[in-house]
Amino acid sequence: MRDIKIYTENLFRAIDLELSRSYGFGCVTYECSGSHKDMNYRTFEKSAIAIIDGLHEIEWSKINNFTDLKKAGIKVENCMFNATNGINTHKGLIFLQMFISFAFVKDIKWDNLTHFIKELANPLLYDYKEIEKAIIWDKNGLKDIRYYPLSGFTDIITIADYLAENVVSDIDLTLYLIANTDDTTTIQRSDLKTLRLVQDRANEILKETDSRTKNQNIEKLNKFYIENSLSSGGIADLFTTIRTLEFVRDHFYA
Repeated sequence: MRDIKIYTENLFRAIDLELSRSYGFGCVTYECSGSHKDMNYRTFEKSAIAIIDGLHEIEWSKINNFTDLKKAGIKVENCMFNATNGINTHKGLIFLQMFISFAFVKDIKWDNLTHFIKELANPLLYDYKEIEKAIIWDKNGLKDIRYYPLSGFTDIITIADYLAENVVSDIDLTLYLIANTDDTTTIQRSDLKTLRLVQDRANEILKETDSRTKNQNIEKLNKFYIENSLSSGGIADLFTTIRTLEFVRDHFYA
């Protein structure tokens, strides 16, 4: 088994990058709490430490299937909630990270990662028949957070492969994710029309060739999120997961 501490060191790096972004688009950064009045970067730091401690406490050798992984993930969530006094800072991130961290310690190779996670996550399909929110997302043709493990993290792995060969700034990665992700956190704070609006704006900014105009439009979009109490929480979870996978990618080949 690979050492979980190698993984968590890189997860911590990724969370630090998330907080270091110049613009959070409604999310917490070191400079701003965004649209969140109940948390700040210190809350996130406590959360990050608690999540890492929780991952260290898992008896990975005893996890054999999705049910085992889910139970372990709930324990990690409880570590987070205990550290933040009940504030949900990283529940979505924990969900995503459980699949990849399990594959990491299980010595799964990079080329087999998609197949392994897809098979492991198969029970999540039942959520689209039993859980109201999942049913609503599915009926509206939206790819919610379950899409990523159910697809074997195909999109995330593709981005991580690209990052291995190309330098992409944190802001451009964030904008790309806003433009191409059905962020249910944004929908829950607004509606589908607003989600499509910010997706279109992010896409337009990415195509902008004049740096001054691009920066002005980034500031406008960030301001739009905060003024309308929006949060790109799902985007932040993907950002951190992608950066984590980028950092540990070489270990999957070892």
